[in-house]
Order: sequence, then C-alpha cells, then structure tokens
Amino acid sequence: MSARVVHEGCALAWLRAHPLPADASVLTSLPSFDEFSHRDVARWRDWFVDAAELTLRSTPAAGACVFFQTDVKHEGVWIDKAFLVQLAAERAGVPLVWHKLALRAPPGTATGHRPGYAHLLCFSRSVRSAHDNATPDVLARLGAKPWPRAMGDEVASTAVRWLAAHAAARTIVAPFCGVGTALDAAEACGLAAVGIERNPGRARRARGVRTVRLDPRQIQKRRVQVLELDRRAHPLPGRQPTGRADHHRNLGQLGVDRALMV
Repeated sequence: MSARVVHEGCALAWLRAHPLPADASVLTSLPSFDEFSHRDVARWRDWFVDAAELTLRSTPAAGACVFFQTDVKHEGVWIDKAFLVQLAAERAGVPLVWHKLALRAPPGTATGHRPGYAHLLCFSRSVRSAHDNATPDVLARLGAKPWPRAMGDEVASTAVRWLAAHAAARTIVAPFCGVGTALDAAEACGLAAVGIERNPGRARRARGVRTVRLDPRQIQKRRVQVLELDRRAHPLPGRQPTGRADHHRNLGQLGVDRALMV
C-alpha cells in the first residue's frame, strides 16, 4: 500500500524546514503571476526563479526534479517559464536531463490566449539521459484535469513512472500540489506521496484519491470544459533504492502516518 500526506502551508517554507529523504524525487508546477494578489510580473519573475532554485537545491542528489509549466502571455509578450526554470537550474548547478512538450491542443490549432503546449523539464545531479531511459519528447495530450491549472493525469503519470524507473524514486514530493494530480499518479505507481499546498480548499481535495479512469468521450468533454474555463480566465486582449526501515523512517520525517506504511 502506498501512503499519502498533504501539508497545508507555504511550500517553500516547508522545503526549507524538511530535508527530503534520499529516495525522494520531486514533481511540481510553480504558480503563475495571475495567482498572486499583487499581479506584479517583475516581482513574480524574481520569486519564480528563486522558488525553482530552492526546489532544485532541495531535491536529493540521487533523485530528480520534474517541473510542469505552461507559458503565459502578458501585454502581448510571451513569458517562457521553461527558460526561467533553466535560469534557476543554472544558478543551482543542476543539469537538465530532458525537456518534453505536452500538447494542450491538437497540432495546427491557434490558441491565442495560451500556448497549445506545456513544458515538462527534468533535472538531476546524478541521473543522466541515456538510450535505455529515453521516452517520447512530445506527449500527445495532458490527460484529464481535475481543475484548470492541474497538470493533467497522463502527464503526471508519465513523469512519475520515469522517476520511479530511472531515478529510483520511492517517494514523490509535490510542492504546490494543487488538488493532488501528482499525488494520484504517485499512488497509482505504488509510491508514497507528499504534497504541500497553501490553499485550504485545494489541500483538502488533495488529501482525497481520484483513480477513476474516464472513457475517451468523457475525457474529450472534460478537455472542452477546461479549455472554456481557460478562455474565461485568460481572455484575449480587449475583452473582459533504500531498505524498508529506512523508507518508513523517511516517510515519518515527512509526516506520513506510520499506520499507512507497509
């Protein structure tokens, strides 16, 4: 049985106070400027790079850190979040292992307010890209999204499976976990899952488990609904390996209930 725990609070403060165990890897998506009350893009940009750097420095040397990020447009200019994450990685001295694109819309579709793709970037101090750990560089879809800002269950599953197989991850830590898509993917792979989320409502949702698989028609209906929510939220301009004992000790340090450990 896998174990899940969600801490309600500031993800960066939590990372500073809780060194991650050696068998942990990280899967995260840092928030965009429109999720901050100040809406100051320059201030958010500095925060974003600092937050990505701290996340990378917090990742164990034997593990890996995966970021899921979607570019945003501000005043007609694109902000490339993959570039910002790589600035942070350069500062932290953590190499890029792979960079994939996940399609948010079918090829040839003009999306306007948001890009038709999202970035998936993996960094590690020790794991390296090799023929035996290669996976597709372009992912055909994000998968079902329980809320508009989620990473999509198929993307989360792709990242978690790679971390388990090639970074020896037994625990997935998800700062800014939202409603828990990364945690669901970790549990589906039999891994422990630790999330940190400031928003109380999202933290409560993240403590639940959503393992129901939708049929293709339901997934397409969900995707259309999410795209419509995105359109309303972003209108166009001019419109309104370790032993069992070690593993249990590590999970205890992260706040996982010992009764859930096997």
